[in-house]
Amino acid sequence: AQDLVLGGRTRLVRPAAIMLEGFIAANLFLWKHMQIELFPRMLPFLLFFVIVQSVSRLCIPHGWTLASRPTVVAGSIHGVSISIIALLVSLGEVDLSWWRRVGLPLTTAYNMSDMLFYCIPKKKMLFVLHHFTIVYCHSGVCSEAAAAFFVGDAVWGQRLSALGFLSEIPVPVMNLRWYVHRAWKTSVRAHAAINMACVVSWIIFRIVLFPCLVYFDILPRQAAFRAAGRLDIFITCIIGHVLIFLMSFMWLIELIRTITISGSKSPNE
Repeated sequence: AQDLVLGGRTRLVRPAAIMLEGFIAANLFLWKHMQIELFPRMLPFLLFFVIVQSVSRLCIPHGWTLASRPTVVAGSIHGVSISIIALLVSLGEVDLSWWRRVGLPLTTAYNMSDMLFYCIPKKKMLFVLHHFTIVYCHSGVCSEAAAAFFVGDAVWGQRLSALGFLSEIPVPVMNLRWYVHRAWKTSVRAHAAINMACVVSWIIFRIVLFPCLVYFDILPRQAAFRAAGRLDIFITCIIGHVLIFLMSFMWLIELIRTITISGSKSPNE
């Protein structure tokens, strides 16, 4: 009986050890390609966002609405620009290479700057987890070779990454809500309109989008991941989408609760 138990444990441990070894090797491979492909393209964007964050913090006059939350400027620039790029790539209006050459370096740079200027100073650890998950899960398509290695189909991987960033569409709307509730405090109609826009856009591009991506895009490729020996990446991909969905659902509840008590706080602050 003891031999049977030990044999069963061995059968469980060996595949897990092989998967862990493959996961470590895959991350080393990813780090190499990030150094070659992602970081050099990211640096100009990182410099841009550091300048924007610094100027917003130092130059916005005290008493202005934006002075109480200067990081909203960089957040809005990122939200609008990455939403446009993700939408154009997803619709096939621009070449898919735009995503790894422009979209991914842009959003990686912003997430790093936001962690440095907002999340860490404000001790927003949930936002740090969100930003890290975003950068980590999407960096696998930083090059054609990396995308092909991780998902077996570089085109599918880059397209999925771009589709995932449609979730940024509600962010500029959320930032506009933050501003409207502070700059136009007595405008009931403006508050109602922007509240509705926030809830609707958040539900469509967060709560609906991520389950759809998992069900229609990721799960059907399980056999392809298994054949390529990349079940660890398949599981990581699902976990990443589930994490962002759960955080988005929690923030939606927070948004609705705030609206019902006529509050002005937004989930992304």
